[in-house]
Amino acid sequence: MITANLINPPTALQLPSTKLIKQWLRARHIGQLEIKKQRLPFSPSELRKQLQPQGDNRIRLIILGEAKSCERAIAIMAERE
Repeated sequence: MITANLINPPTALQLPSTKLIKQWLRARHIGQLEIKKQRLPFSPSELRKQLQPQGDNRIRLIILGEAKSCERAIAIMAERE
């Protein structure tokens, strides 16, 4: 089973603001972060450097958007149970 929390609406590599994602990860002690993205102009490793995940928990961050812009992107936090 996969559960997800939606962070909406993300914008540019400020996604829903990288700050918001970073706070969400920190509050849940997420250290292992698997980033999946589709049609967005940045790399998962770039985003991981900005987020600096720390902790013992693991989560998958899925970001979907348009090819030329991050303005209409959506970020989904999901974990397997």
